[in-house]
Amino acid sequence: MGELEKLPNIGKEMVRQLNEIGVTTPEQLRAMGSKQAWSNIKDVFKEAKQSATKTVVKTMRKKR
Repeated sequence: MGELEKLPNIGKEMVRQLNEIGVTTPEQLRAMGSKQAWSNIKDVFKEAKQSATKTVVKTMRKKR
């Protein structure tokens, strides 16, 4: 179990998401703050979803 998973309410998926935004230690999470970390996570995954949606739309247009 990693250091982040030892924190309350932090499971494997949350650790993965935190790592995605560059947070790998409890100290980094504390320094960033939970609200900012969550905001960054939402931004990263929002961008990924938008990118995936654009790819699907482009693929569908090519098939026409």
